[in-house]
Amino acid sequence: EIYKRFGIDTTNSEQTTNQTIPKMSEYIELGYITGFMDGEGYIGISKGERDSYTLRVAITNTNFDMLKMYEKKFGGKIRKTQKDGDQCKDKYQWNIDVHEALPFLKFIQPFTIVKRQQIDLAIEFQEWHNQIGIIKSVEQKKKAEWYYNTIMDMKKETGETIQNIDEEPEEYTQKT
Repeated sequence: EIYKRFGIDTTNSEQTTNQTIPKMSEYIELGYITGFMDGEGYIGISKGERDSYTLRVAITNTNFDMLKMYEKKFGGKIRKTQKDGDQCKDKYQWNIDVHEALPFLKFIQPFTIVKRQQIDLAIEFQEWHNQIGIIKSVEQKKKAEWYYNTIMDMKKETGETIQNIDEEPEEYTQKT
């Protein structure tokens, strides 16, 4: 009954690795996807060698099935990350590459609350980066550094954990 009240069609369900769940209406699904990213997601810019800057979008969570939904809908890859301790559950991280990240961020942008400014800035950065290609001039490096620092400052202001999502994965998950 509660599923019907929220517009979830229980006649058309989908199988995940652990359970069968009803497919959600597109509106509810969009809200859920956006809210989960808003709360659990990571949006940042990483600095690499030779003045390279790369947009990073990821979600880390213990619920593999949740991350599998993102992978199915938006691409990217899921990897197993290190546990926080012996008593902790396995953690997984969904990462989406730069080419898939921009459409994903534009898709969720209008509905975000917590990470709205980070998403706005990440979109602006990536569109600028797509236009210039490789960062060559001093001015371009300064602008990229400004984007990097501004997003980092936003994270610090909100107390958000700054993840190191550039480490090599422990293993790629093989679950389906």
